[in-house]
Amino acid sequence: MDMINDPRFTTPNVLDKRLYAFTAQVGFVGGLTTSASLGQCFKLKKHLQFGYCTPTPLFKVVQSLVQLLSFFGMSFTLCLSLYSTLVSVNQSYFGNRLMTAGTNGFELARSFYMHPDMVQMRHRSVKFLARALIMLLLSSGGMLYVKFAEDQDVEAGFESDDDETRPVRPVYTAFNVSVNVERQSSFLCTTHVHPAGVAVMVLLSFMAFYLYRYIQMPHETLFRQTYAMRYQQGDPFGRLLPVETGPARESPAETNGQDESVGGSAPSPRELKRFPGGDSKCTCM
Repeated sequence: MDMINDPRFTTPNVLDKRLYAFTAQVGFVGGLTTSASLGQCFKLKKHLQFGYCTPTPLFKVVQSLVQLLSFFGMSFTLCLSLYSTLVSVNQSYFGNRLMTAGTNGFELARSFYMHPDMVQMRHRSVKFLARALIMLLLSSGGMLYVKFAEDQDVEAGFESDDDETRPVRPVYTAFNVSVNVERQSSFLCTTHVHPAGVAVMVLLSFMAFYLYRYIQMPHETLFRQTYAMRYQQGDPFGRLLPVETGPARESPAETNGQDESVGGSAPSPRELKRFPGGDSKCTCM
């Protein structure tokens, strides 16, 4: 890894401002929503009652349904927030790494930043983060509804005052009828496998594969391809930029006291590489 102390690397440019505007907003907010949604997914109660194992009052089935929808809403919020955070982290790191790669660092960082795939990922990350904030609000509303309903039922004596808040009576009124589908769905009670847990595991596993295959790997691949074009002696991309030339070797004519350079001057230590096969005009960026 090369490290050159070039004062041009510290000069502010438009790419610095764009990267800062993107990472400061999307990365920061995405990190907050990721932490909040992941924390709520672990704190949310998982003992849901739908009446397929034990008779359950209808009001408890409704609470469990709202709680399950809120949990999946938090899970989707987590996935969308992780997408935005991962894109922000990768583009910030790789962009700054390319910008300080050499004398053509800005051109390399610009080609990486303006690549169609990178542009599409940035646009999606902003859109997904906005959707995640909305989903976070909706899921929080469902969780708060269940919290208020359970606290009210505990005060009224309809549910036990513990972490599980189980109903203490099977039937209360005509509106709180008991739901019992134990006979039709006894298989779910004997397998010890929670359907919601399986669904969440599949969702998060798929999201992990998607983030690695379609977000992380494209960033790393494009970075390696772009970083390989950093300025080096004889590098194909360096032909457009000023290059350093080494000291001129002494020819046999110079050894005999003859100078082959025009006007008797030595070759310049800096020159512009030219396109091969064209006219003698230099092409500069």
